[in-house]
Amino acid sequence: MNSFKKKVIWKYKKKITVWKHIFEQVDDEIEVTKIEESNDHKVCTVYYLMPYSETQNEYSFDIDLDVQEAIDGFCKNVKERANEMIFHINECANFIEDYFNMEE
Repeated sequence: MNSFKKKVIWKYKKKITVWKHIFEQVDDEIEVTKIEESNDHKVCTVYYLMPYSETQNEYSFDIDLDVQEAIDGFCKNVKERANEMIFHINECANFIEDYFNMEE
């Protein structure tokens, strides 16, 4: 393997290592399950679980994105999923309430 190719491989390995270091620190209510790099080394995807859910969510971003932008995007993605979950839980609660009110 020539030295240029080694440098290119090292560059990509270094990027994914940095992203893994950042997102593997998320270890509370949100569980990061996997962090992957696309085959073309341009996209990083973070897979995670929300509390009380077994559905795996994902957040993808350009692997060269600024760290703060990637973190902000991840936070926005998590908030969107949380709002979707809250909406569906409220819909379920309303359905149950309506169901029992129809019985009266």
